Amino acid sequence: LKDRPIGYCSWDERQNPIGILGQNCILPEYQGQKYGRKQIDLIIEIFKDQKFNEIRVITGEHKFFVPAQRIYKKFGFKERQRFNGDLFNRIEYYKLI
Repeated sequence: LKDRPIGYCSWDERQNPIGILGQNCILPEYQGQKYGRKQIDLIIEIFKDQKFNEIRVITGEHKFFVPAQRIYKKFGFKERQRFNGDLFNRIEYYKLI
């Protein structure tokens, strides 16, 4: 925003045709202003342009991760599976594109 990073995202394109969405976030002072949605929109467009047919992402099951769960669901991601973890349980989501 105005040449200042306000968040980041990562993805792994090595498993084509499945794109793996990695860590992504928006700085707390910019959350709730639709920047997260813009970021996810951009990632989906990048995967579409590169001819991927599915996106997968993993987030935590803990209440801390509820905002991430919500945004993925808003974008049409569906729950694929759950994992037990050492620190917290995780949820894998997927979206066909």
